[in-house]
Amino acid sequence: MNHHNLFTVSEFADLFNIHKKTLYYYDEIGLFEPKYTNEKGYRYYSDCQIYDFHVLLSLKNLNLSLKETKQYVNHRTPGTVIDLFNGKIGEIEEKIEELTRLKHSLTKRLALINSTLDTSVDDIQVQYKEEEYFRLEPIEPVRDSDTNYIAWHHIFIEESKHQLNEGAYGQMLLRENLIQNIYSPNYITVEAIEKKDMDKAFIKPEGKYVVGRKNGKVLHSTSLYQRLMKYIEENNLEIIGNAYEYFIIDGSFASDVNERVLEIQIQVK
Repeated sequence: MNHHNLFTVSEFADLFNIHKKTLYYYDEIGLFEPKYTNEKGYRYYSDCQIYDFHVLLSLKNLNLSLKETKQYVNHRTPGTVIDLFNGKIGEIEEKIEELTRLKHSLTKRLALINSTLDTSVDDIQVQYKEEEYFRLEPIEPVRDSDTNYIAWHHIFIEESKHQLNEGAYGQMLLRENLIQNIYSPNYITVEAIEKKDMDKAFIKPEGKYVVGRKNGKVLHSTSLYQRLMKYIEENNLEIIGNAYEYFIIDGSFASDVNERVLEIQIQVK
């Protein structure tokens, strides 16, 4: 053995800026063993192991388990490389899609929250809105807002298991109930982000909407509906579509109830 080509545990650890305990652990589990151990039990790594350890660290960056890493290091072939890289590329693409959805959700929510800084909750406006796609979940008829909150909560928690809460969410009230002054929402709405969701999504049409906001409990909306209906009547507008509730700032973003903001949009002509 040429001792000029050997490194102590500390020296080898310094080459890779890791703690020497890591090398002891890898040796213990048989993942990466020293090239030579002398009669006194001192361990040494050779320069030919530097490349192998680079491979090991690269696998660590791919988030392989220690078991998977050991299997690959001991049995690596061009075929196993192809299988490994194809699998990791698939995982990376899924992660990119997940992060893209999260970015979309955060960007939209940030824009909504920022918009509250420029708009008084006392203002009611007529605005043009773009087309939107929603996934709908029916809400059972209820007697009061507190019961409605409980029903909404249970449905939303169930939908969260399927990651349907990544988009903007709120509620929808059907036109036929609206014109009868029945203000209990009929559906939970969750924004459809992926194309596969849009194929079977409900389409909120583009067009003209009467828009208003209120502070306070976002699921207690009767007073805001009454203001919007009065505005529609006084301005000789006709309700031609549903009402859409947006929880712009809810309990997730404001512990103080008075800082929470609900927006309602009613389609008119």
